[in-house]
Amino acid sequence: MVVIRRYSILAHASRFRSPVISMSSRVDAINIRWIFDRVYKSSDIMRIRCMRGTLHIVNSDDAMIYHKATLPYRLKTCNYLKRKIGFESHMNEVIENFVLDSLNDSSKTIHELIIDVSNKKLPQHIQRKDYIRLTVRSLWEDGTLCRVDDSENWNKEGNKYCIFSKRYPNIELNEFDGKEAESVLIEEYFKSYGPSTIIDASWWSGLGIGRVRDIF
Repeated sequence: MVVIRRYSILAHASRFRSPVISMSSRVDAINIRWIFDRVYKSSDIMRIRCMRGTLHIVNSDDAMIYHKATLPYRLKTCNYLKRKIGFESHMNEVIENFVLDSLNDSSKTIHELIIDVSNKKLPQHIQRKDYIRLTVRSLWEDGTLCRVDDSENWNKEGNKYCIFSKRYPNIELNEFDGKEAESVLIEEYFKSYGPSTIIDASWWSGLGIGRVRDIF
């Protein structure tokens, strides 16, 4: 079971359950609940959005590298979506305060957040579900929030948002330099998956081909 946990690092979070559940039906010694508790609820492993904007399982010690190396690309998507619907920065600041206040005492699903924030006397002109969703996503992307799975049901996810600093008080996702994080990310890719090509490294990391070339 320790081996399963070790090799789950950097796996797509959405793909983690299937092989574990499949193995449990063939190997009597596998305790699904034990594995899920240690992957989803331990403080040294977390799920973050990083390469290609997808959710990965990562070691907490390395999380800042994956986060900072891919942060500009993920925020770029958020900013594009905001411009597309006319969501202005002053609106974002107001909703952010309501979201953080809502999560101050407990984690919530996106649906619970939308209901709670809407009930907190949010100004009528910004009381829109898509505005709240985008604000939550931006806070998740920049490391203010994290997404956790508190489900007790191993065959069904129970994703909730909570304040990152409350869940992981000893980790500062944004203290690592972005350019240095990109270099470390690409170096680790070739160490783990090489020999490979710059194109493959670009696809895996989500960084542009030009940036991968610059690193070398």
